[in-house]
Amino acid sequence: MRVISLLPAVCLAAAAQGQSQHMNVTISGNPGGESSWTPLPDGSFKGSSTLHLGGLTLNAAIAGKLTAGKIESLHAENVSPAGSTILDVKDEVSTLTAGKTTKTTPFKQTTTFYAANLIPGAWTTTALELRRQLIAHPTQGMMSVSTYFLDVGQAVSITAKLLPDRIITTKTGAETIERLECSAGLTQLELDFKPDGTILAFDVPGQKIRFVADGYEGLFEDPLAKYPELSQPTYKTVTQTKVPVRLSDGTVLATDIERPDAEGKFPVVLVRTPYGRAMSMMDGDFYAKRGYVYISQDCRGRGDSTGEWDPFIHEGKDGYETIDWIAKQTWSNGRVGMIGGSYLGYVQWAVAVLHPAALKCIVPQVSPPDAMHNLPYEFGCPFIYGDIWWAKIVAGKDADFSSFMAPLPHPDKMTVLPLNKLDKAVLGQSIPFYQKWITRTTSRDWKGWDFNSNLKDADVPALHISGWWDGDGIGTKLNWAAERSLGRKDQWLIEGPWTHAFNSSTSIGKLDFGPSAILELDSLYLRWFDTWLKEKPVGLDKVAHVKIFVTGLNQWKELSDWPDPSEKLRTFYLSQDALVEKPPHTSSEEYTFDPAKNVSTAVVAKGNQAIGDFTGKFEGLDKTKGKYLLFQSRPFTADTILAGPATVDLTFKTSAYDTDFFVNFVDVDEKGAYNVVGTGGKLRASYRNGVDRIDYLTPGKVYKVTVLPWDFAKQFKKGHRLAMVVTSSAFPLFARNFGTKEPIATGTHMIVQKNTLLFGGASPSKVTVHVMP
Repeated sequence: MRVISLLPAVCLAAAAQGQSQHMNVTISGNPGGESSWTPLPDGSFKGSSTLHLGGLTLNAAIAGKLTAGKIESLHAENVSPAGSTILDVKDEVSTLTAGKTTKTTPFKQTTTFYAANLIPGAWTTTALELRRQLIAHPTQGMMSVSTYFLDVGQAVSITAKLLPDRIITTKTGAETIERLECSAGLTQLELDFKPDGTILAFDVPGQKIRFVADGYEGLFEDPLAKYPELSQPTYKTVTQTKVPVRLSDGTVLATDIERPDAEGKFPVVLVRTPYGRAMSMMDGDFYAKRGYVYISQDCRGRGDSTGEWDPFIHEGKDGYETIDWIAKQTWSNGRVGMIGGSYLGYVQWAVAVLHPAALKCIVPQVSPPDAMHNLPYEFGCPFIYGDIWWAKIVAGKDADFSSFMAPLPHPDKMTVLPLNKLDKAVLGQSIPFYQKWITRTTSRDWKGWDFNSNLKDADVPALHISGWWDGDGIGTKLNWAAERSLGRKDQWLIEGPWTHAFNSSTSIGKLDFGPSAILELDSLYLRWFDTWLKEKPVGLDKVAHVKIFVTGLNQWKELSDWPDPSEKLRTFYLSQDALVEKPPHTSSEEYTFDPAKNVSTAVVAKGNQAIGDFTGKFEGLDKTKGKYLLFQSRPFTADTILAGPATVDLTFKTSAYDTDFFVNFVDVDEKGAYNVVGTGGKLRASYRNGVDRIDYLTPGKVYKVTVLPWDFAKQFKKGHRLAMVVTSSAFPLFARNFGTKEPIATGTHMIVQKNTLLFGGASPSKVTVHVMP
């Protein structure tokens, strides 16, 4: 790798502005807009971008001047269907106008490195500084720099690692292209640039958006070109917007359609969303050119659709009637597939259990389960952070992602009781569906959002996709297990080292999984739909049914099933401070949870990073505080891959009428450093007999419960230990268990819970995991 001069950062920021350039934008492989950037020798600059996302148009423009690397003046405008924002910086004053609201604040510059969300040319100083640091500190692997985003007026930490330089041939001859893989919050992107910092490409794989400078199209290859057996983009297309689909109860669902501009009947790819159908139309051109009708529809009560917004409840019936409508259209061949992530994955299972005749396959990505196993309740534990955070985004008829990464408006109010007042305290408004959620406390209260109990009726080919740190990953775990227990062979599974933003990053925090962590999935999706909707023999039978990523080893493994039949079970028994492999003598260990004192909200103030913290180091474990129990195995004598599905059986007694158990697996290295393994399991003990009823505890009585950690696959290096942490609180992510019999919505009285785990004897507490070859 060629080394540039290690100039001081301030010199780079002041002098290196790159060259003027024009970029074309592609979205899902199709033309999607353009961008320009012009820096001048006197420090002045201007740039603009226009993006077409389905039926939406986004415009961004910035102009200003830098003096000695610092902002002398700045004017930025952003225009989208959600409204416009204007930012002006001058004379150390920042003025931000959003709609009819104007806010003026002192401008204190904290960095001389710059970027912009939609104008890649502005990244020059940041790219050069990150590369400088990485070359100066080659053993670090990753470096960070605080970067001021010129279009929104905020400083953001950008983390990057070096990618190998590329040499390509252009009209002017061979050129060396320098490359970085950068992370900004949950977004990961690739920056390609010249040695002077001129940005040539800005690629965001997770959003399928790519900016490429004129003449440098050769930086990227079309990954689908190597698969001639798949449907090719041979059709011109035609688009219809806001097509009304009228349901039997009079509700009208607004629907956008892109289809081949040709005579004939075609298979259909359907997306149903509460977040705005126009955004999901980004993939319409990709499928329509390949002989599919692509449909994106606003769910009931969302966007331009009529009806009452009661999240998740109506999606099964509404989806069934939509598919029935599709099958009757003149352009439909009567074969429908579905795709989408998160809520867009849930709607697929909700309709699949109703088994519409035209539904031939689904691709549920990072799909949540029913209402009692994740959000609003995770195995009975009220997921209040997730509930309130999501309510903030979907409170209006149109989703608002402008504060996606921002902290909750009033995180200090997370302690407010009773819980039916929490939404107004934190968000400043009462959310009607949250008020319903907090009173629906068993699966019997969730008619319509209870599909997991009916998965026996979902006899449809499914391509399950999730990540070990996916916030909804328990849905994929439960759905896969249910379908496989029924003996269904038309199921495929992919589990990567990802968060809910699946297949968009090769790292989480300081955990780097390597470049192979991101997969090219478009060809798989096309192979899937070609098989089930066009009934073409395109080799799906040669694709491994299971593809999982082993962290630590940082490799993908292809398996015949999950768990793989070649895996062996390994049991660790809980003993005093230890995980042992032989049943121990009878003993016990106690810890105390006092919900009145467990009120820290510091983690919530970090915004979404609160959830991400579970993937990093487990800091400050101190058993002397008596708030949890920690058990460790002996050091492994050889590299060992442990994997889910795992179970944790606990025999316990408590001094209260109820208590929670939160269980996390941890990798402990030779120096005693802790790193969390996957996502832990949890259970509110009053739901130990099922989520369809609440059975309170008798203080002092002995009970047995099973906690299900989420799936994982982790290589423990020789000399490392498996550890397990057991506690009774994950506040403020999950509501505190008060230990009483008061209703969840209105309870305020709290009692201390002294919990005792019992070891050995006839019902030992134990951990069961799989060992991969």
